[in-house]
Amino acid sequence: MKYMDMLALLGVGGAHPGGLHLTKQLLEKEEINIDTSILDIGCGTGQTSAYLYCRYGCEITACDINATMVQKANKRFEQLKLPCKATIEDIEDLSFDNESFDIILLESVAAFTNLSSSLKECKRVLKKGGIILAIETVKEPQMTEQDERLVSEFYHFQSIQVSQAAETTRATVIGAGMQNTEVSGSTVYIKSKKLPLKNIPIIEIPVQPEEEWNPQLFQERARASCMQASTIFSAEDPPVAIALSHFPYCSYKMLQELAKVISAEFIACFKRAKCLVVLCEQDIAKALGQALAKQRKELEIICLDQIDFTHGDYIDLGLPVAGEAISVSVKTLAFSS
Repeated sequence: MKYMDMLALLGVGGAHPGGLHLTKQLLEKEEINIDTSILDIGCGTGQTSAYLYCRYGCEITACDINATMVQKANKRFEQLKLPCKATIEDIEDLSFDNESFDIILLESVAAFTNLSSSLKECKRVLKKGGIILAIETVKEPQMTEQDERLVSEFYHFQSIQVSQAAETTRATVIGAGMQNTEVSGSTVYIKSKKLPLKNIPIIEIPVQPEEEWNPQLFQERARASCMQASTIFSAEDPPVAIALSHFPYCSYKMLQELAKVISAEFIACFKRAKCLVVLCEQDIAKALGQALAKQRKELEIICLDQIDFTHGDYIDLGLPVAGEAISVSVKTLAFSS
């Protein structure tokens, strides 16, 4: 089975680099309103298109070359009662008129195509002064030919070329702050002998960006984020810290569904991991930690809340102090300009 067919079968909402979080960051930099026409090529299950309409109320045209993806996207639009409809389109031979769209969005699409054909078509249907937002997979200059071949064969990439930059980017890890939290109430749940831990990458997964809690949509986000992270972070244990954001409330039923999804997707993507670290915005660390422990008794669980984090940060966890507190250091990559 091809990679894209697997995503369609599983109904993965977004497997592109950076996930929906990065897409939102890029979109916030653009002037989008109800009159903006956006073409979402390779819309997948319609996650981004649905977000665009709900966030901006703009004119959305969603399309994908995979019929299963189009079907799932339209099902999402129907469930959310959105006036959107996805259609089957080939980016290398689009059916739209010239200069039809203000913005064209490509989330991990171009690399699977013949770039000379796909970019020519995108330019044709883009309005004058319009923009193309492309979030694509790239390779590092030091990647070996063997690794490039393996990656290309697995994903069926047609184009992952890269040119050597005149100057490489440098980054320094800086301490963004140190927070001490008491091990009491619902602030901390720790059932692990691995402490202390250093430099755990944080991946953010929004719990409920929608108006109502939808466990299926959360599972799609969790699966996509963990799958993407597993291609980058896998050598250490724990490989990542899962940070739960957009968390307006949490009922008992929702808590159990969260624990079930998080543990299942973590195990599926990090099969060798024995320790799961979860960070929460809500004050539910102890309750969620207990629920996670019941779901996967083979995992060591560390669950913390009341910690400020950003996707892409790193976290250090110290030894418990006098059995009552644990030192936490969240670190940010600071890039030189």
